[in-house]
Amino acid sequence: AARARPVQGAERRHVTHQKTAKIMIVEDEVLTAVDLEGVLMDLGHTVVGMAPTRERAVQVAERTRPDLVLMDINLENSTGDGIDAAGDIRERFGIPVIFITAYADQEVLSRAQQVLPWAYLLKPFVERELAAAIQMTLAHADWQRERTRLLQRLEAQVAELQAQEQLMRGQLECETADEAARVAESAIADVVMPVQVQIYLTDAGGAIRASRPPTDGRQELPAAVLQLQQAAGEDAEDRDWAVDEVGAAKAVAYRERLLAILYLQPRAQAEALDPELLGRLAREAGLLLSAQRLRDAAADEDLDLDRLEGLLH
Repeated sequence: AARARPVQGAERRHVTHQKTAKIMIVEDEVLTAVDLEGVLMDLGHTVVGMAPTRERAVQVAERTRPDLVLMDINLENSTGDGIDAAGDIRERFGIPVIFITAYADQEVLSRAQQVLPWAYLLKPFVERELAAAIQMTLAHADWQRERTRLLQRLEAQVAELQAQEQLMRGQLECETADEAARVAESAIADVVMPVQVQIYLTDAGGAIRASRPPTDGRQELPAAVLQLQQAAGEDAEDRDWAVDEVGAAKAVAYRERLLAILYLQPRAQAEALDPELLGRLAREAGLLLSAQRLRDAAADEDLDLDRLEGLLH
């Protein structure tokens, strides 16, 4: 990179700012990187790492996860320049990048625009320019994160409403317990993806079976499913959730009667799910499976009033 002091000595001064950040510097000139580190420290920021090449920049970004990266474009002894490094970091980690460079020709600018930098500063620059660029970048990044969070929350709410609609429609349309289980499984899987969902149905005698052949080909029941089945048989108070080495199990009940067990895997992703969301989905699935049991019982010619009352309560 061309040697260029980031600030002139007479212009270097402490600048009051609202937000501090963890910043990474990508610069192949050691003296320039040290100068820039000093400026950032004067501004109250923390430099979490430095890198002189594209490859090292990606490694340091992965390890330190900075709030933003200050990136020189021309990197000597590197397999790619700062624009390539910025693209790698943005794609893999979503970290905003500010370019700081002595190069401003149209070809460089056109390439830089393709990786969507949050600012582009030309060397030499004054401290207040850098301070303003950092503050604007941090504010924009905060806004974007909040926007993404709200969009994800909205998408999750829409997915849950669609699942509830599918489960309620299943109460009217399903003709067998296995069909009802498949509808419940599909509806819940759409909400909790990429977590995999398998439903195990219980019968009046407490026996349990998979509603379909498990995708992993296993024949035995998962340990967490057996744990919930046993807890239900013993009328245990804590019979709602269990885990094993592979996944997690969630009870599906209606009026305290165990109707099915959701088996969710892998375990780490299953345990990261919102328990309130999972509880609502399990209740809706319980309504569907309970309605199907009543429908099956009503179709039984030997059904007597005592049995019907037991199913209802």
